[in-house]
Amino acid sequence: GFAAYDLFLTRKDTASGEKDILHGTLTRGTLELDIPFYDRELDEAHLWSGYDHPDEVWDRFREDTVAKLQELPDYVTVKAAVLFPEDLTMSQIMELDYKYGLHRFNVDLHWLAVRCCNKDAENPLPTLGFSMKPYGSLDLNERYPELFLYNTKIDGSHLEQHFKSLLQFSNDQAEKKLGIFYRRGNESIYQMALTYVEENGVNSYGGLATGTPSGLLRLLEDGIIENLVLTDAWIDVG
Repeated sequence: GFAAYDLFLTRKDTASGEKDILHGTLTRGTLELDIPFYDRELDEAHLWSGYDHPDEVWDRFREDTVAKLQELPDYVTVKAAVLFPEDLTMSQIMELDYKYGLHRFNVDLHWLAVRCCNKDAENPLPTLGFSMKPYGSLDLNERYPELFLYNTKIDGSHLEQHFKSLLQFSNDQAEKKLGIFYRRGNESIYQMALTYVEENGVNSYGGLATGTPSGLLRLLEDGIIENLVLTDAWIDVG
């Protein structure tokens, strides 16, 4: 029909290298795939958004992920989206990352997903977060304190203010119609997120990590993370 297209998509499992072909129909921007919903490969969007999958789906998925990690040698670096058992404050993140010492597990937590709406929201906001890596050398002005993270004196309060300033800067750009911006009604998603974290605090429910397969397995075994999705794997050469 008009504005309807039959598509064949290739899906690849980056951990195993296996590929399969999916048939779908694209109709006026809406893609429908000819596969049952629960048969799809779960990804970081499913992991982080709290989709209500049956427990057996998550249990099977976790077992498959653990099996893949056990097969990989530690000279392989794995990238994974991780989910914490509960939301963590920025101070708890710092304790986890530095005081507890993720480096002891050969794991680096380098991007945080921040909760910017209620878990049970009918229309949740897109995933928003920030990089944990220090960068930059100075702040733009007083409107955006801690817009850049520095190599020294980073604590929980710095991370909280950093994320709020990122939201404020993004919202200001949206108001000026500069760059990429998203709105719901008359309000940008950045203002909605900023309002939420001002009222509820800056808390993380997961993030992106890289590390050895055994290190990520140890985090699972110790209950530091509840689940994870493998997104990439590689061997560092040279």
